[in-house]
Amino acid sequence: MARRRTLDEPWARSGDDAHGGEWSLTSAPTDDPPPAFESFATLTEPISLAGAVSPVLEFWHRYAIDDYVGRALVEVEAGDGAWVAVRQYAGSLSEWSRETVSLRDLAGAAAVRVRFHIFTYRYGPGSRWMIDDVAVTGLMNPCRECDGAGLCGARPDGRACGDGDLCNGDETCSAGSCAAAPSLLCDDANACTADSCAPDTGCTNTPAFDGAACSSPLFCDGTCAAGDCVGTAPADCDDENPCTADRCDLARHACVREPVADGAPCDDPDPCVAEGACAAGVCSGGTPITCDDGEPWTADWCDPGVGCRSANVAAGTACDDGDPATSGDVCDDAGRCVGSVPASSGCDCRATGGRPLHFFPALLALGLLAATLLRRLPTLPRSSRPTTRSDRPTNNQ
Repeated sequence: MARRRTLDEPWARSGDDAHGGEWSLTSAPTDDPPPAFESFATLTEPISLAGAVSPVLEFWHRYAIDDYVGRALVEVEAGDGAWVAVRQYAGSLSEWSRETVSLRDLAGAAAVRVRFHIFTYRYGPGSRWMIDDVAVTGLMNPCRECDGAGLCGARPDGRACGDGDLCNGDETCSAGSCAAAPSLLCDDANACTADSCAPDTGCTNTPAFDGAACSSPLFCDGTCAAGDCVGTAPADCDDENPCTADRCDLARHACVREPVADGAPCDDPDPCVAEGACAAGVCSGGTPITCDDGEPWTADWCDPGVGCRSANVAAGTACDDGDPATSGDVCDDAGRCVGSVPASSGCDCRATGGRPLHFFPALLALGLLAATLLRRLPTLPRSSRPTTRSDRPTNNQ
């Protein structure tokens, strides 16, 4: 130990185990530490941080502390009589380990005291804390240096001047001063982890206990399970109701659906209803749609939730095929409208087609015209008739 100290019992020097040098401090100098106690090891001489920029308390330690009944604390006091814990430990650390504690918040203080505080508050397994090589570094401006002639100046910009605390970023020199760096961001955006930063190790993301309420980009009503947020309600909370404004309330881990203004136009979710208006969060007032595919042999209707549908009517159902030459039109088994054509009885219609025979009237008209012309020809006298072979005179006449 490089610094003088004041020890409360049972703190004592120990030469049996030390990290550096011949001895260390121990809270349990015997093999049978007391089951319940509170004790302090205080650095006697106050430390001036008046010219410090990034002061750091450094020490080596190891410990065995039952975390159910005790704690080990590093505490500081800056002249106002109030001791403040800047680090605490519990559990087990069997090997000597270097520890750094930033005192940057106390930079500029004229007198700072440091003490190591251990306690157990009920009977249980004994606790032990061993400490060695205590020092305070960074008392001088790390961004200035002096040469052999005693001339001092600024160190080059960009040189590291950190205080050993990973949580407050990597400080660098700038114009002779140690410039602060952005603090380390440990938030992993996972609602099911507890995010923290340890100065010596950096970020830690510890899974929250199973069953804790959570919300995530996937679920709104989730619960934590092994560090993940699982649930059933999607995070967008869309209920497909055009008359509600849906959102995920992260504070309540539940979907919130608020009615939109009455009168707002909406598309009724029922495909059989045309556009309506919102009223108290419900789309209503729409006009039922009419389904008609224009085919006389189908029956058309609207199926709620599906829309327009059609099906062939029963065979034998009366219909109209649009042909004036047919009669008795009915639907057949194939869903077609067919009619019957009367058999031919002197009319101008085909027996099977149901359409007029257009060439027959023309032929009849030609026959009538020929008969009329024949009746109008004049009758010739016998003497004027052409001489036939039998009328010619013979040689004997």
